[in-house]
Amino acid sequence: MSRTVLVALLLWLAMPTAHSQPAQEVRAIQQEPARPQAETQLGQERTDPGPALARDQTTITVEEGELQGTRIRARGVVVRSGEYTLTGGSLEGDTEGELLFSGSPTLTFRGQTLVGEVIRFRPRTREYRVESLRSALSPEFLQGQLLSPLILHGGSISGRHREPIDGWDLDCTTCDRPLAHYLLRATSVTVIPGSRVILRKATIRLWNRNLVTLPTLIIPLDARPRHSGYTPEVGRSQDEGLFVKAAFNYVLSDRAPGLYRVDLMEKKGLGLGLEQEWSAVRAAGLLALYVMPFSGSGQNLSSRLGYRQSLGGGQTLALSNDLTRNSYLSLPQTTSLATRLGYTRQLAGANTSLNLSRSRTTTASSQSTSYGAALSQTLAISRAANLTANADYSQYSTSAGTFAQRTEQLAARLQGDLRAPNYLLQLQANRNVPIGRSTAQSYFGGVEKLPEVTLSNYRFTAGPLARAPVSFSLSAGQYSEGTTISGTQTRQ
Repeated sequence: MSRTVLVALLLWLAMPTAHSQPAQEVRAIQQEPARPQAETQLGQERTDPGPALARDQTTITVEEGELQGTRIRARGVVVRSGEYTLTGGSLEGDTEGELLFSGSPTLTFRGQTLVGEVIRFRPRTREYRVESLRSALSPEFLQGQLLSPLILHGGSISGRHREPIDGWDLDCTTCDRPLAHYLLRATSVTVIPGSRVILRKATIRLWNRNLVTLPTLIIPLDARPRHSGYTPEVGRSQDEGLFVKAAFNYVLSDRAPGLYRVDLMEKKGLGLGLEQEWSAVRAAGLLALYVMPFSGSGQNLSSRLGYRQSLGGGQTLALSNDLTRNSYLSLPQTTSLATRLGYTRQLAGANTSLNLSRSRTTTASSQSTSYGAALSQTLAISRAANLTANADYSQYSTSAGTFAQRTEQLAARLQGDLRAPNYLLQLQANRNVPIGRSTAQSYFGGVEKLPEVTLSNYRFTAGPLARAPVSFSLSAGQYSEGTTISGTQTRQ
């Protein structure tokens, strides 16, 4: 049909056999040009214990489409079947068999949205297959055993209602960068929510290099954090003299294991430590404290508080606070405090991060303070192209006696990447701007690209050079190097 229609179709899915069973019945097909959308409802019922889900309905909403028997072809489609919601620019298939979605299709269930080139779905058995996958599984879906989304990219995955998810030729990582620093590349992956992830022929890659390939790698998702006690350590060091150090486990609850330490040192005296972890479906944290109350050079204290909260929808909030005072190992007669707050939002094709930080270091003769704020936005324009924008603010001040220095700067950066099998085309532009009340002698602008275009790792695909083991790189653009006192710039 060339115009918008409303199609109401009720089908009894009892399979006809040699026994007497109800036949399929088409209740009504009705056109209403004034309605903006069309809906198809498939009432499913079986009298035999087959794979279909009894008395579940599948609702198909289309902008424009045509129906011939059980065959359907439509555009602008939304399909709801139990906990599954599928969308696509186009749909064709059989309502009693397989539906094929294309045109940026998505599959959403249990709070997860899977994106692919093509999605196949069987309403009766709730089987699905996503081809050319690009998506992420949230920490909530993985029962809170991961604090960052598990990003999946590559081949295809398939699954069925209340059964494990299987994938083939997939890259798995928790690194949200366009070119992941680390990943696991597996020929097949099985995800059992709340139990484990099984990767077969898994290759561990770091910075685009293969490190090792494992026949099978199993990552448990139901393992709770544990500490195992260890035999007391006995020894002697230059700073501590003779020492005996021991640690003991304790458990507040199943998800709150702890560890406490008792150290006896000849030169430093008694050291007491505590490490307390806790975890929940959406949150996890750690509190660590170590103190030497009777040390000769002043009370030695170190503490750390870390907390991570999943907000749902690919959003994560992280907080950390570190305090060190009179550490005889690194900073004697020094107090250092560092605080960081981070927010990340990871969606298919769009990642956002915001980080705020503050640090302060105080000694007997000097003091330094720094503040920082960093905003990053990454957009995946296509499978081969992405765009990244960054804005970083930094402020640093230090003083010692009558000397004082202050630096305040805003750095902006834009980068676009286009990847192909035989080259990488990159556009970069950045600018460093001194702001606020910076001390004149303290500013260094660094290298600014205004902009620069780079063609790297180019390999010929035809001709005699295609067989040569060489690659070419070429850069063109304008950049600036700032100096410290006069602020003059050199352009090349």
